[in-house]
Order: sequence, then structure tokens, then C-alpha cells
Amino acid sequence: MALTTDRPSRIRSSRGELLTSLIARLASTVPAEEEPTWAVISRRYRAIAIGSDATIAAAITWPATALSFPAGIAFVSGLVAAALFVAAVGLCGGYDRRRAAAGREELTSLLRGGLLLAVVAMVLVFVNVPLPRTLVIATLALVTGAALLLRTGQRYVVRRARSRGRMLRRTLLVGEPARLAPVLTELAREPGHGFALTGICPPEGTGDETTDVPVLGSVADVPDLVRSLRVETVVIAGDSVAVADLSRFGRQFEALDVEVLLAPDVAQVGASRVTLRGLMDTPVLTLSTDPGPLHRWGKVIGDRVLAAVLLLLAMLVLIPAALVIRLSSPGAALFRQTRIGLNGAPFTMYKLRSMYSDAEARLAALEDRSDGNGMLFKMRRDPRTTPVGRFLRRFSIDELPQLWNVLRGDMSLVGPRPPLASEASGYDEASRRRLQVRPGLTGLWQVSGRSDLSWEESIRLDLRYVDNWTLSMDLMILWRTARAVLGGRGAY
Repeated sequence: MALTTDRPSRIRSSRGELLTSLIARLASTVPAEEEPTWAVISRRYRAIAIGSDATIAAAITWPATALSFPAGIAFVSGLVAAALFVAAVGLCGGYDRRRAAAGREELTSLLRGGLLLAVVAMVLVFVNVPLPRTLVIATLALVTGAALLLRTGQRYVVRRARSRGRMLRRTLLVGEPARLAPVLTELAREPGHGFALTGICPPEGTGDETTDVPVLGSVADVPDLVRSLRVETVVIAGDSVAVADLSRFGRQFEALDVEVLLAPDVAQVGASRVTLRGLMDTPVLTLSTDPGPLHRWGKVIGDRVLAAVLLLLAMLVLIPAALVIRLSSPGAALFRQTRIGLNGAPFTMYKLRSMYSDAEARLAALEDRSDGNGMLFKMRRDPRTTPVGRFLRRFSIDELPQLWNVLRGDMSLVGPRPPLASEASGYDEASRRRLQVRPGLTGLWQVSGRSDLSWEESIRLDLRYVDNWTLSMDLMILWRTARAVLGGRGAY
């Protein structure tokens, strides 16, 4: 079988130039032959993780125990704590190669390991083993917290390296690129996942329309390609290999230490809403349309508490900003506007005024100069914006009064952008789904480009949030919002 030809094969792509550009972007990051494989790098990564977890446990437990016990006992306690913590995290999957520098499971395993040791300690106390309960719990909390911080830093180093084209996994796609488009989009958008596209193996007879995407072979050629190209990950479109053949297909890689990923055709459904269960001897996917009461009530309570705290802190900025607005241009410092909220209910949204008082009257004359994304009017150099307003907008200071809307329950900290009534009236059926959750002070649209996004991309991100939101997603968006706001990216 020839693995290379003078003229590369061509394949059909229903996504056209967009899909081709995604694949080309991923293919351009394939590591050079002399680069160590991810298997080698991940072994080093896990060795560092084990060493750092053990060091942290010993370094915290030893001096903490020395406050109440002799030096010899404190030293032994440090060694025992190091061994127990590493063992607990290992039992919870904290050093699994598949989780190294990827996904939340690596970090949650540290929490589960600390919790496991806490439960063991409570059981020992319950059976009258003389343990200093306060010291044990406090030490465990410190060790777990420090390990989380250090592991987060370690993951950051890996992600930075991946953004520069290093520490990547050679990846082979099996299936039509059009069916793998959601996977390709995610990999191209988040290089931190660490996948570098080596090639594609579509099913035979998938058409003769061509793009600039090279094909390395067919599905039958995958095992040979994996061996010859040092492929470490094989991503299979859900319908590219018959279900009956999947086990046989996977067994061909058992001796090669290759990870096989199956990408079912459930685009835009978050992993947290999909679970795998058995139906007799057949694995099936269960899709959940609701995050559950814990997430719903956690969001409601978290919104109110965090909004109250942030609003108090924001007063340090809001009061001086309001004074500067009043002194720099005529008009009220606070701007009120009717927006559409949960289930289409209107509410009054508050912002600091960033435009001249006649801005609404001047809008009609500027509509043909919009830099926005179709439905939204935006201008990078809007003449209606005051000099002070440009500064406020760049760092989203003008949005801070919306914390009052969050406190009132009109809005959430995270959610789709609250539309104007004129915008909502033009929504199609899909866009109206944005109104099924409370609008947010920030959202996926903001951390993914803000005003630089097209209307279609904004809608796609908002609907992705509506269908998949969880508390952990909200926390991630809030963190990324802080980074985007401080950098002033995409705001005008």
C-alpha cells in the first residue's frame, strides 16, 4: 500500500472553504518527526504531577504536625501523607494518561482524592482511632488546594506549549470531514486540546467533488497508517465504522497504545448532557435537556450573592465614573433601555451613559455605516460615543449597573445577550430559543469575540449555551470574561 502519492487524493466537503480551512489549520500543526510523542511527554507530565503532589503533601503535613508532635513523628507523618495523597488521587484517576492536561476530570480527581482521605479520616475517628481531627481536616484542605493550584499551573504550561505547536498528539480522522465538522471546529478553536491532524481516511465511495484536503487512505488502511505515521489518537465519525466492527477495529491498536475516540452525530450537545448507559448488551447515549435542580438553584443563589458582592465593589468605580460622565457631557449618568428577558418578558436594563444625549435621534443617519453583524448596529468609531464613553466601553465599565438587574432577577451573570424588542421581533424559531434562559451580563458570545463575531456565530454560541449550561460552564465563562475585559478585546 502506498502511503504517499505525487498527487494527493481529494475529497468532498459539504462545508466548503470553511471546513477546508479548519483541516488545513489543524494539519499545519503536526509535530516534526524529531519531536517526542505525546506518550513520552505525558509520562514526564504525570511523573511531575506525582512528584509535586507528594512534595506538597509532605511539605504541608510535616511542619503542621511538628507543632504538636515530636520531630521524628512529624517527619514520618509527612512521608505517610505524601504516599496516601498520591495513592488517593491515583485511585480517582488523577494520573491517567488520557486525562493528562485535558478536561476537568484531572482537576476534579484531586478534589475527589482529598475528599476520599477526609472520609477515611472521619471513619477512623468514628471507630475511636486517636486522630487530631481539626489538624487532619485543615491539612487535607491545604494540601488539596495547593495541589490544585500547582496542577493548574502545570496544565497552563502545556497549553501554552500547544498553542506554539508543541506537545501535540498526532491524530487521524476516520470518516467524512463534513460529519466530523463539530470536532474539527472545536479542535481548531481550542488548540489546548493538543490534537494535530495527521490525515483523513474517509469511507470508500464518498463522492468525487474535490477540495484541497489530502487523503491518506481508506478505513481499511487505518492500522497501517497508525503504525507508519506514529499516530496516537484516532477519531472516528459515529457512522464510519459499523457498530459490530468497532470492537474488532479497536483491538487492532491494543499493542500500539493508541486512543480511539468515537464522535457520535450529536453536534452542539455538551458532554455534561450526554451519558453512556447500557441497553441489554448495546451501549446507548442518553441526552438530558435540563441541568438538574442543583444547577438551577445554584445559579439563582449564586447570581444574587455574587451580584451583591460585585455591586458593592463596583461602587468604587461607578460613583467616580458617573461624576465624570455628568461633568464631561450634558445628560443623565445612567441610561435606561427596555430589553427582552426570560420567556419574552420586557424589563428595564441599566447602563452608564457612554453616548451623547441625542444618540437615538442620530441613529437613522448612521445605519448604513454599521460595522455590526447584521442584526446589531455597531460602529468601531461611532461619532455618538463620548470620549469618556469610549474608555468605559473598552473595559465594559458601562455594563456594571446591570449587576442591579442581576440582583433583581431580570438578568443572570451568564447568559445570552438581552435583545431589544425590535431585534426579538425579527427572531426566527431557532433564535427565539435564546429567550428560554435569563439574559446575561456576559456569555459565550462575549468570551469568544464579543463585537467581532458575525450574527450567525453569536446565535450559535448563545444556543450552545442555552442547551448545555452548567454551573461549571458559568464559572469558566466568568473567568474568561475577566480576561477579555481586562484585555479590551472585541469591545467598541
